[in-house]
Amino acid sequence: MNIEIDFVEFVTTVQHGSFSKAASILGVSKSHISKQVSRLEQRLGVQLLVRSTRKISLTEIGRAYFERCERILDEVREAESVVSEIKGEPQGVLNISLPNTVGERYIVPLIAGFMSRHPGIRVNASISTRNVDLLEENFDLAIRIGKLAESRLVARKLTDIRWIVCASPDYCKNYGVPATPDELVQHNCLVFDLFGAHSESYWSLSNAGQITRFPVKGIYFSNNADSLINCALEDIGLVYLPDLFLRDYINKAALQQVLTDWGSETALSLVYPYSRHLSIKVRRFVDYLIENLDFEKTRPVVMS
Repeated sequence: MNIEIDFVEFVTTVQHGSFSKAASILGVSKSHISKQVSRLEQRLGVQLLVRSTRKISLTEIGRAYFERCERILDEVREAESVVSEIKGEPQGVLNISLPNTVGERYIVPLIAGFMSRHPGIRVNASISTRNVDLLEENFDLAIRIGKLAESRLVARKLTDIRWIVCASPDYCKNYGVPATPDELVQHNCLVFDLFGAHSESYWSLSNAGQITRFPVKGIYFSNNADSLINCALEDIGLVYLPDLFLRDYINKAALQQVLTDWGSETALSLVYPYSRHLSIKVRRFVDYLIENLDFEKTRPVVMS
C-alpha cells in the first residue's frame, strides 16, 4: 500500500489558524501552503477547510481527518526524537522566550556555553516582558515569573523570588521612610509597568500571608527593571522588584530595604509544552540550566 505523507501543511495550518502562520513556521510561502492543502483535498476528494477572508475553519470530515493526522505527526516527531537521542547529539533550532531582566542577567550568559557544548543546535532567544503562547507561536520553552495558568504546559521551578521595596539612603534621608504600606501613596513610586496600566497602579504586598493591594503613584513607569533601579539609585523614588535584582545594591549600601515586614513571594519557572516524549534539544537545555544557573553570582546591570 502506498501511503502519501502530504498532510504536514494541513495540520500546521489548522494548529496555528492561518496559512500565513503555517508558512512562517514551515519556512515556505503562503501560496505554497494553500496549494498543498488544495492538492490534498483534491487527492482525498473532500473539502477539509472552509476558507474566508478572516479565518479558516474545519469541515466535519476535515476535523476527523485533522485529529488523526495530528496524532500521526506526533508519533513521527517522537520517533525522530528517539533517533536523535540514540545518536546522542541534539540538532535543530531551539526557540526560547525570556523575560527581559531575568533573561539578560541569568539565562543569556549561559547560552554561549550551551551552544558550544551542542554545536548542532541553533538558539533563537526572544527577550521581552510579554507572555508568549508557546504552542501558538512555536516556542520550545520559556522562563516565567509568577503563577502559571496554562494547563497545557509543564513547569519546573528554578527558584523562589521575593519582591521587596527599596530606596536609596539619600531618598530616605530627604523624603522619609514609609512606616506602613498605606503611606506609599505619599511617596514617588517607580512602577514596574508590564501592561501599560499606569493610570491606576497598585503594589500587592503581603504580611503574614495576607496579600493586600496598595495604591501607588509616581513620575516614572517602565517595563524594564534595570531602568527603575537606575532611577532609584539616583534618589528618584521607591522601587518594588524581585530581590534577585536588588540584593547586590543592598549589599553595597547603594539601596536599602524599607517596609521590611512586607513583600510578596512568587516562583521563577521554566515551562514547556507537554509531550509524551520530550525532545532531546529541550531536555538538554533544561538539564544545562539546572546544572549551571547560580543566582548568587550574577553581576547586576546598571543602565548608563
